[in-house]
Parts: sequence; structure tokens; C-alpha cells
Amino acid sequence: MKLPKQRSRLPLAEIFIFLLLSATFLQAGSYVFWVNNDYDRWHDVDCNVLGLNCDHEQDDLGPTEIAKLPAYQRVPDCNYVNASGQRVIPCTRDLEDFARLWMAGVTSNLVAALPANSTLTLSWTDCEGEPTIDLFAAADQDGGTGYLTDDAIAAKQTNSVLCPYIGRLGPGQQIQFTKTTWRNSQFIWCGVKYGGGALTLTIADGNTNTLAQTKSYIDLVDIKQLYERWTLGDNARLAPRTVPVLAVEGLGVGASPTQFTPPQDTNTTYILYVHGWNMQTWEKDRFAETAFKRLYWQGYQGRFGSLRWPTGNGFSGPISAVFDAHNYDISESNAWASATGLLNLLTNLNAQYPGKVYLMAHSMGNVVAGEALRLAGATPVVNTYAAMQGAIPAWCYDPTTTNRDLGSYESYTPDRYGHYWTSNSPCYFNGIAGAAHFVNFQNEFDYALSWWQSDQNMKPDLGYGWSGFPGQDVNSFYRGYVLTTPLGFPTNTYEIFAYCDEAHCFALGAQPNVGGAFKVGSAFQQIDLAGSPYVFGSAHKGHSAQFRSDNMLRWYFWEHLMLAYNLMRAQ
Repeated sequence: MKLPKQRSRLPLAEIFIFLLLSATFLQAGSYVFWVNNDYDRWHDVDCNVLGLNCDHEQDDLGPTEIAKLPAYQRVPDCNYVNASGQRVIPCTRDLEDFARLWMAGVTSNLVAALPANSTLTLSWTDCEGEPTIDLFAAADQDGGTGYLTDDAIAAKQTNSVLCPYIGRLGPGQQIQFTKTTWRNSQFIWCGVKYGGGALTLTIADGNTNTLAQTKSYIDLVDIKQLYERWTLGDNARLAPRTVPVLAVEGLGVGASPTQFTPPQDTNTTYILYVHGWNMQTWEKDRFAETAFKRLYWQGYQGRFGSLRWPTGNGFSGPISAVFDAHNYDISESNAWASATGLLNLLTNLNAQYPGKVYLMAHSMGNVVAGEALRLAGATPVVNTYAAMQGAIPAWCYDPTTTNRDLGSYESYTPDRYGHYWTSNSPCYFNGIAGAAHFVNFQNEFDYALSWWQSDQNMKPDLGYGWSGFPGQDVNSFYRGYVLTTPLGFPTNTYEIFAYCDEAHCFALGAQPNVGGAFKVGSAFQQIDLAGSPYVFGSAHKGHSAQFRSDNMLRWYFWEHLMLAYNLMRAQ
């Protein structure tokens, strides 16, 4: 796939076609949008061990789930049809892949005043590649974005009777309206094929004489070409890279991975996303793409990137994890070791976007992020760090938070998260200064973080141990059974944290009012995801709720993230 020639991206999420005005209105830059080539569908989630009592959720499906669909639905959303073969929008989540087309000036009065047998025709001109779109009637009668934020409007938009499919438009094709078939001037559309060109509206009289014509330039690309995808590796059995490289998987034929040129504007911002545990490569990209889309619909116009690191995958909870006792902790070890690669990336980004780099990490990704910000030393490389459902001990930041009773699982290992690495020392992240501001998105009822406690309770892992006694201020950790290898701080810190030292606290993402680097009492820096309007709940799917469901339900989260980053003003 050939990347269309570079044009500046317009700041608004729609195309305005102004009739009877200069056709040069948008020629200085194209509207760049992504092709709707994912699989946004409803599916079963959180089933019990027998596959029963399932919940349901809208997600971007992967290969395994796609294979379960009826044959006619195993197509990307841009080609989705119902059982009758009618082109429809599969679910409200898919609306995130639609932009607006507002033909400003084409009013009902104007259409009524046209000569008899007049036509209004949409076509492509000046094409590169095969720019192709699908057009639907809009539910918003004012050309607005209610279809992305309002449940009722979204439901109407996905109703094929109320908002029918208008047609497909590619090079050499046209969609033509007459005075009697014209409904209104508001549509929504999605990309079907890659390419660029001028979407052209021509109004002609009954003798095909052109009365008015105007163009809007569009480039349709793969969403992976709209942000940077960095990787430290994806094989959990291999050590992570220390220097990130650009990911090449999943790109169209002939396409190169995107790397931004240095910004010309000193106010250009950059948001970097770091994923969590138990993610296959395609899932890492899908979560990143969802973050990109939802930030975009919040009005974010800066740059975006993702960092992949080698986490294990294939397990969904403690029952399946018994078949690989070290799966989670191998990933945690990789997470600590991935911090060097993340710091190298953040250092480079901060050199290009000084003071304008924003970091967000999900679940175990907060191990990668927190350690990178500690390794940064006294000089911030990040403006604001948002910890989202952080799977890392809260005592790393604040040893005054709740002490967790391990009960019969107590191994009496010394606490080296809250006191590193002797009992009278400060916490592990004491004085952390790699970010100027820290934000904690937490949910004390988070299902996955309750399982995180179970993993902590089982430490030291099989093959590891601690030879001290309760209350002793010693660090006698070791690896092995008969012939043991001592593990000591600071040389073996990551191995001890991953496999040996049980946390006597709750996870950062399940602990309200964490102090230290986080400001207690700040509305935009301590966010309770269990409460309204987020309501992430206690189901397993709630641990990654911001990446799931539809924008109508989740835009509150992304708005608050933008507020926490101070990239938008509170209304």
C-alpha cells in the first residue's frame, strides 16, 4: 500500500463542503482519516470455566473470535453486512471509525430552488491510490457528533431503517441525488480502501450544466500509519531490548512504519501508551489504536505512540495460570527489565518535545513506567504520568497506605517495596522525579488487581525462597532448591521483586489516596474508576474498560485523562 503524499492534517473531525465558495478552501491540507478495517463486534466475555453464564461486551475481535463468526461476517467492519446481505454498521463501537460529512449550504430551500431535474453528485477527482468510502445518513440533524457521545443518537445511527446506507464511493464511481431523493446535508462515512483524492460535490441542472462545484481533500490510511509503534520485543521468553525499534507487523504491503519528523511547533505534544500483561501482539496494537481514536474524538491533535514490551499471554486468571506457574512473574520480571528501553525512548522523545511528553501505562505496564521514571533520576523526561489500574505495589510510592493481611499465605518476607532495602529506609520510588506530575486512576474493586493479590500471596515462587525469620531485618532471598544462589540488593532487585518478595499492600490501581509522588485530594490526580461516571465495576472486563465497549460509555474516562494532562479545560 502506497502512503498518500503528505498533507497537513486538519484540526476538526469533519469535512465542511461550502458551496458557491472558493474551491481552494481545503486544498492547503487534506483531512487524514483511517480505514475502517478492524472487527468491532459484540461477543461473550467473562464466562465461567464451563463457558456458561457469560457477560457480553463490544470489543475489537482478534483471530480466534473472528473464526467463531458466521462466514459472511468474517470481514472487516467496512464490509460488514447483515444476514440479508445489507450493508449495516455492526455495533455502536464501530461508530468511532466514522467521520462526519456536512455539506454546509446545501439547505432544503436551496435544493427546492434548483431547476427541475437537477442533480447533486458526489465523486472523486485528483486520485492517488483507490480512496473509497461508505456513506450513511446521519442521525445528527445538525451535523454534530452526538453519534459518538449520546446513547440514543448512537442507537439511531446504527438503525439501518432510520439511518440507511447510502452507498460506496470510489474512483470512477458516483453517488447521485435528485431533488426528490435528497434527504438532508448531513452524513457519516468510513474509509474502505487506502488512497487520497478530492471528494467532489457537483450540482448540475437537468441539462448537465454545472451550477456549482466544490472539493474537499481526503487521505485514507491504515491507522498504524497515524502513530508511532515502538517495540522492545514480544516474546516473553526473551530479554527485552534496551533500545526500542519501530514495529513492522500488521502494515499493508509496501507500507513502512511511521516515524514522525521533528516537530516545527514547540507546543506539539506527544502521548505514549504502555500496555499491560497477558497481551498478544495484535491486542497490544488494538488497545493502542483504541486509545488513539478516543483521544482523537476528545479533540487531541498532538502526536501519539505506543511501546510494546515482552509480556506473557494466553491466560485469563488463576485457574488457567496453574499450567504455567511463572507466567505472570516472568512477565513482571520482563516489565522491570523493560524500563531501560522505555527510559531511552522517553529521553529521545523529551529531546524532541521538551516538557510536552505525556505517559500513560495500563496494569503491569506501570511496572515498566514507574521504574523508567525512577531511573530517569532528578531530571523529568515526562510532563505527566497517568497510572491506569496499576499492577504494582502501592507501597513503592507510599508505605503509609493500607497494610494487607495475607493470612495463611504469609511468608514473612521483609517489605522491600515500602522500605528499600532495609527496614528503616524510604520506599522504593521515594523521590521519584522522572515525571513532573503523577496521576492515579484506581478502582478498589478491580477484579484483575484482586487476582494480583493472589499472585503476591504465592511468593516466593517455586524455585525461590527466603531463609529469614519474622521480624528479621535481613534480605536472605535465594534461587534454587538444594544448590541455591543468593539474591541480593541492588544487583538482583528485579528478580526478587518478580519472584520472591510478597507485597503486604494493595496494588497501586486498587488503592485510593496514594501519596508520595501522587497528590492526595486532587480531583484530577486521584480518580476513582469505581464511581460515577466511570463505573468500571468489579467484573474482569472492567480492568481494561477504557479500551472496551463504545465511546458513548467511555468518553468520560478519556476526557478526564485529557484534563489530568491539562490538555483541555474543564467545562
